[in-house]
Parts: sequence; C-alpha cells; structure tokens
Amino acid sequence: MKEDQIVERFLVVVSLILVVFVGANEGKGKISEPRDEGITINVDKQPLGLVFRELMSKHNLNIGFEQSTRDQGKNYFDFDTNMPLEGIFSRQSPDASVSVQVSVRHNFNAGSYPVSLNLVNASIEDVFNAIVPQMKNYDWEMRDGVINIFPVSGRVKRLAALLDLKIRHFQLREGSMVADIIPALLDLPEFQQFRRINRITFSPIREGSETLIGMQYGRRIDGAMQFENITFRDLLNRITRIKRGGWILKIQGKTNEGGVLGDLDI
Repeated sequence: MKEDQIVERFLVVVSLILVVFVGANEGKGKISEPRDEGITINVDKQPLGLVFRELMSKHNLNIGFEQSTRDQGKNYFDFDTNMPLEGIFSRQSPDASVSVQVSVRHNFNAGSYPVSLNLVNASIEDVFNAIVPQMKNYDWEMRDGVINIFPVSGRVKRLAALLDLKIRHFQLREGSMVADIIPALLDLPEFQQFRRINRITFSPIREGSETLIGMQYGRRIDGAMQFENITFRDLLNRITRIKRGGWILKIQGKTNEGGVLGDLDI
C-alpha cells in the first residue's frame, strides 16, 4: 500500500473516532435552546400555566417571571417551573429505585386573565406579543435564551434590586438534583446580605403533593454549573437553560416581624 493511501486511511479513522467522541459527549451539561421553527397553538380562555406547559414541553421554551404588586396574593400567573410532568418517572433513593406512573391534572386558575391564542407557524416573538398583553401590567424580552416577563406597572423595588444583584460565584456540583438549586441560591453570601438589609425572607421548601414535588424537583441535572461575576437575573436564566423550564420571583406578603415574605421557584 502506498504511503499516501495509508495516511488517507489514517485520517478517515481519526475523523470517525472524533465524530463518535463528540456525539457521545454532546448531551453532557447541554444548554437548552428554544425551538423557533414555527409554533402552532390554539387555546381558548385557558390558564396561563397550561399555555406555558405546552410551550415548554413542545417547543423547549424557558420562561422567567417577575410578578407585579398588582397581582400580589393571586395565582393567575403560576406555572410549573420544572418539566417533565407526566408519564413514568424514576424516583431514586439510597436503598431502591422506584418507577411511578404520574398523570398530572392542572390546578391552575385563570382568574381575571384567561389566555386565548390562535397561532399557526408563529415565531416566539409572535407568541409572546400575543400572550403578554393579555396578562396586563407586563412586558417581555428574550434574555440569554430565556423569555423574561417583567412588570411595567407595580414593580417591586426590592425584587428589581435583587435581580440586579451582583453574584461573585455560584457553583453546583455534577450529579445535583433540581431541588438543590434553591438552597444553593439562598446560601449565596450576597443573597443573605441582601435578605438581611431588605428584611425579606425566602423559604427553600416547595408546597404541594410530595409525589409531584419529587417528580419535578427530584430530577437529576445534566452536568455541573459554575458561574462567575454575574447578576442574579442572569444567573437564574443560565441555570434555567441547563435544568430547563422556568423561574418565578414574587412577593407573597408580610411577615409577623414586619418584613416581607418572598418566593423564589426555579
């Protein structure tokens, strides 16, 4: 065999090895990207949570929501920040791994803001230009691959300041669960200082059915996370692109000590 033929075959083999190697590692720590190839959605007077569930599950959209004071105490704009929600899920413990069949029935309440859409092959821009005006008091932008919905009326100054807060370092080790994210955020020194100064309290505990909470927040994250010198808003967006789904930041009410009770769901 001639020398140039040997070299050619060697390069082919190396190329094939590289293709296999890249393909095998492509999904590790993979960032979730929205699919904007054309969104078709037809809903009539449905809760926002159901609309977002369809957009997240079918089009891989990630959504962040900062609630207005005008909607404080209302759950009209609640949505599931973690997918998947239906089907067969594996729940692991140190002793056993159990598969559970879960069929989720929505308990979203449209209240005064039912959402209606009739869109065919629409862009993400078309979809959210149709949704957000039906929510009142809000606008939206695409930020780092995540749709961010924020108040244009009744914005909470403390929440706005929190989202602009500079975070020096955030890390979540590989193999962590979605449930580990909120405690890690609440433990940030910048977050704790902000909480003390602004007299705002957050709880790491999610309320609801233990099985459903386990299925949503017990999912293992694909890869580690490490971010440096980033605003809290951008941190929420970066985390969401990896774990998929969304985040919600809002004020629940006042504490007995005169402070504020906040809620962070991611």
